[in-house]
Amino acid sequence: MDPNTVLDKKIRMSTGKRRKALVFAGLFIFIAAAAAFGFYYFRAQKDVKGAIRQQTAAVQRGSLSIAVKGSGSVVASSRYDLTSNVNGIIRKVNVKDGDSLKAGDLIMELDDEAAIIEVKKLENSIAQARLQQEDNAKDLENGTVLAPISGEVTELLVKEGDNIGSNAALLTIVDKSKLRLLVPFSNTYRKLLQKGQAVSVNAFDTAKEELHNVQGTVSSISEPKYTGENGVETYNVEILINNAGLLTEGMVANAEIVASGNRLRSSESGTLAYYDSITVKSGTGGTVRSIKVTIGQFIGKGTVVAEIDNDELQLVRETNALQIEDLQNQLSSALKQLAYYKIYAPIDGTLFMEDLKPGVTVKAGDLVCSVANYSSMEFDVPVDELDIAKLAVGQTANVTVDALPETNAKPIKGTVSKIAIEGTSSNGVTTYPVTILISETEKLKGGMNANAEILIDSKENTLYVPIQGVQKRGQRNFVWVKKESGNTQDQQTGSKTGENSSSGGNGSGTGENRQNRRNMAAAGTMNPELQKYYENAEMRPVETGIHNEDHFEIISGLKEGDIILLPPVSGSQNATQRMPAGGMAVPMGGGGTFRRN
Repeated sequence: MDPNTVLDKKIRMSTGKRRKALVFAGLFIFIAAAAAFGFYYFRAQKDVKGAIRQQTAAVQRGSLSIAVKGSGSVVASSRYDLTSNVNGIIRKVNVKDGDSLKAGDLIMELDDEAAIIEVKKLENSIAQARLQQEDNAKDLENGTVLAPISGEVTELLVKEGDNIGSNAALLTIVDKSKLRLLVPFSNTYRKLLQKGQAVSVNAFDTAKEELHNVQGTVSSISEPKYTGENGVETYNVEILINNAGLLTEGMVANAEIVASGNRLRSSESGTLAYYDSITVKSGTGGTVRSIKVTIGQFIGKGTVVAEIDNDELQLVRETNALQIEDLQNQLSSALKQLAYYKIYAPIDGTLFMEDLKPGVTVKAGDLVCSVANYSSMEFDVPVDELDIAKLAVGQTANVTVDALPETNAKPIKGTVSKIAIEGTSSNGVTTYPVTILISETEKLKGGMNANAEILIDSKENTLYVPIQGVQKRGQRNFVWVKKESGNTQDQQTGSKTGENSSSGGNGSGTGENRQNRRNMAAAGTMNPELQKYYENAEMRPVETGIHNEDHFEIISGLKEGDIILLPPVSGSQNATQRMPAGGMAVPMGGGGTFRRN
């Protein structure tokens, strides 16, 4: 056999033995350590179980408050996202991102040329329709025919029910109170005549062969028709005569005028004619509904003489009115659209704008910018349904901000500005968002986490104890009060005396004796360790008031400085497991703060 092979085998055998020895040594050390740990551990556990530390607290006087707490992210209380209401090309941008704006500031303008043209078209259409409406109204007004002059109705040319056309003759009115006479003069005194000059008129009634001499006045003088060889001018003079009832149309008359001492006679006679005679005509066609006058009736100017119905004109009038109303609605819509081409700041605030420049096309619905007012900010906190009824708009809140450590020492003032009507349910619990408004916003920035403590109730200069020190038995609350030093024996004696006196007589005893019996009964239900824990204390009924998650207000039953026992804590100084000592009153809901006087 090769010597080297034998040597190698021996080395391997030696190495294996050493490895086994090391393994056994390590296992032995582990078992020994585990045994030692187990011994000391179980001994410690035994010591822990056997030790019960007495927990006490003093009755204090100070301020006690109840508050609801919650957190949320801060946002601007007023923020508007502005979108374009129309399609268009940006023509001008007047501001830039981050600028401070006032409500009504013009942010940008879109090209509104087409919108302006549309408005102009509608305005012109409305103007034309109104002109047509005015003409139609006049036509309808002409359906009521009025006397153009005062006078006597001498002739009726239509009757009721007749269908007539526009400008049809209806009746004749003659003003017989005045007559006129037109006669020629041939002399050289024309320039001596003037309007208003007195004239003597000789009128001859051929039917009655009567001659009437009446006075008249010159109403007009014509230009010379011609001038003869001897220089004599021939001209006409119109004479106006007031009729006293003696003259009639058709009488033959001549005239005589005195001018500068010269008596001038008309070269020829003329025929009298009524000064004003008119045939009344219809302004519109239609059906004669009524004739309001009769022949021989004297009427004044403006008297209704006839009424004409025109259904076609009425229909046109109604159609025209509807057309104008429709055009006005279109114009209103077009003006509203035109206003959309200018975008204004809706509130005071800071501008946040996308990268928009002149020439960029935007579509209806595109977000163009936002305006946020950071002078007041707010955040929402979720409030449990058990607490929501305690809150009201206007309540104050203390606000701390995680990013602003100074607010821990000096909270910011907030106000409840809104309470949601509907809540959100999750895992059987409903919460309602409550909005907290903040006016002190100097260092606040959007998105910061804020914590609100909404004050619900508070008491000043009141007694309070830790909430775990109050126990509930039946409908009453109790606390364990530590007996004063030196009074233990007296209280025990009093307890026995009270017990003896209560067993005789009427079997009742004093309130203190009854309470001592309750204390003994309560202690009798405890295990020996708890009996020892409470052996130097008495269970006293108390009247409680408000409470928060840490303290109960004591209205009666205790005085400031009394020492009460809290439920025992089992184990070492780090143990937190409380051992029950009767039914503890544990209020639910609502946070709180307190301050000692």
